[in-house]
Amino acid sequence: MDVSAKLAGKGVNYKAEEPVSEYNPFLRAIHNDSRISGFSFPPDPISGSQPPVVKVLAYADDTLVTLNNPSEFAALEDLLGKYMSASNASLNYNKTEALSLSGSNHPHWVQFLASKGITSWHDRSSLTVLKYLGYPIHANRQQRTSFVSALISNISRSCQLHSCRNLTYRGRVTVVNSLILSKLWHVLRLVTFTKSEFNKIRQIITSFINRNSKISRFSFDTLILPRSQGGLNLINPARQAQALQWRWIHPLLHPTQPSPSLMPSIPILRSTLSMCLGSTRFPSYHWSLLFPQCRPSGLPSFGPVANIIIAVDSIIRNFSFCSVPIPVILRLPFTSLLQHALPPSHPFASTFSPPSVILADHLTLRQDLFGSDIFDYNSTSNTIVFKESFEHLPHPHCSRRAINFIHDQYLFLNTFTLNTMLTNIPRPLPTTDQLSTSSILTLDSLHSLLLSMISSHFDLDFQQFHPVPATTTGYKSLPSYHVPPKPPSVLSSAKWKRLWSLRIPLNARNTWFRILHNKVATRDILHERQPHIHHPFCRICHSSTETLEHFLFACPHKRSFWSSALSIYMPPLISQNSYQNFQKFLLFEHNPSRQDHSIYPNLSAYQVFACMLQTIWYHHYQFTFQDKPFLPSILLSSLRSSLDTLHFQETLDQSP
Repeated sequence: MDVSAKLAGKGVNYKAEEPVSEYNPFLRAIHNDSRISGFSFPPDPISGSQPPVVKVLAYADDTLVTLNNPSEFAALEDLLGKYMSASNASLNYNKTEALSLSGSNHPHWVQFLASKGITSWHDRSSLTVLKYLGYPIHANRQQRTSFVSALISNISRSCQLHSCRNLTYRGRVTVVNSLILSKLWHVLRLVTFTKSEFNKIRQIITSFINRNSKISRFSFDTLILPRSQGGLNLINPARQAQALQWRWIHPLLHPTQPSPSLMPSIPILRSTLSMCLGSTRFPSYHWSLLFPQCRPSGLPSFGPVANIIIAVDSIIRNFSFCSVPIPVILRLPFTSLLQHALPPSHPFASTFSPPSVILADHLTLRQDLFGSDIFDYNSTSNTIVFKESFEHLPHPHCSRRAINFIHDQYLFLNTFTLNTMLTNIPRPLPTTDQLSTSSILTLDSLHSLLLSMISSHFDLDFQQFHPVPATTTGYKSLPSYHVPPKPPSVLSSAKWKRLWSLRIPLNARNTWFRILHNKVATRDILHERQPHIHHPFCRICHSSTETLEHFLFACPHKRSFWSSALSIYMPPLISQNSYQNFQKFLLFEHNPSRQDHSIYPNLSAYQVFACMLQTIWYHHYQFTFQDKPFLPSILLSSLRSSLDTLHFQETLDQSP
């Protein structure tokens, strides 16, 4: 039985091949041993609760133990000796890896572990990352960049490998979503990618799906649309990176939901976020996630904390329906109380400039002013009012200037701030302690704001928010800054669904999809892009410019085929040989029934049309690249063969 270990510099990781049930007593022994102190987290600044000490982490047979000094290693060796005696296991020290959790080089650890036969040590001076459970652990930016570059290269190689397969557009998107980017989906949970890195991945997969085409190329924004909107459901890596954080963000933001029992990492995350995002004025991480202006400076730009912040900031904060207590208004930074955008219907929308522009030359107003610097609490009306006296304020001139900006309508207060200035709205009376800027406000005061962040909308009829589930689908239903505008679609959602549900050859659906998006490399387009290489005239008839209409229908040779095919296989009411009738087929504007037709009555009009369309497409390119003759008689014979095959398949599916 082989037992291998990975020490994680303040940490040690053991990997065993035996069943977890036999390995469990060893894990419990480490956890209960007082000689191993483990890693301690600071207590929560509001509740005072403290996450449990982390001594050992295990996932299946992969285990990590945190050690603080060499004497703790001796205790671990003692436990290992007892376990190996009881289980007849052995420890492979040469497979052990040590990791400095701080990233610092600890010569005494390196020397000590080397004496034990453990020579693999990882810190910020290492050239590569250390992989644990498939995730890269990096101690500096260079290690992260090296790992990401290697991953992007692997994605590119995978695309090259699959490019030789004869896949449809939808097939290529399926391969990208489920296979090529599978490792990316795994590491995105913890690894931060830059915008330029996401753009590289985007370019690679878009080129793969488009078969490296430059002229009839589908845009990335089209590919990521749902199929019911004319897209192909390609997963957007940048958007997916944010959606994968929602599993943790949802319970972190939820104002009343306790930590899920199956997510023991949540208390640790709460403590870590409060440690990184908390400050004296805003001790809990909730303030920083709700209002970016509450965040301390010098936050990490990479890692799990950065990933959570990026995902939260992608959600549109709409606090218009939130009820915010007066003590919170007085506590918040001045810029958190302002409107940063106005709806088009607002009377000042055309002349509005955001606070970032108005206050560009007013650093103190942007960074050092708070609600209590411009508002006073009026106990008689239970409202807030603008200050009239500016004595004894930290920045009296800035406070006066801020109020003047508001009075002169250069700056606009947001809705929840304006509501606290109205006298006719009932609200709880704040206590003297709550009004003190040195007091710690409970999460109840942020309840409405937190609930709005995890909700898709506010129901006006029931006067309540509608929270979304803690899933990637739930996240993607939230209002977001990063959702591109939907382009105008040639088909309704129902008709797009009909196209994808048609039982037709895959290559015929591929062709139909391209034509609907006008992604056809006609001679006219080729000439426009490369006038010195291509002429605009049809190579079949040599008489007309090859526009899309000419390519699909109007060429005399193709029109002759359409005339015969429509008259043979379509009911008389829809067999007119005109481009207008062709477009009605293309756009699903005909009755699909052919039940009374004598030839292939089990096939719908659209199944027959799809085979006609593919016949034109296939023989056009056979003529272009293989010099095969383009004759209506050959096309009609080919069409008959395609319909025979489809008819046979339909008959098989319908047989008992």
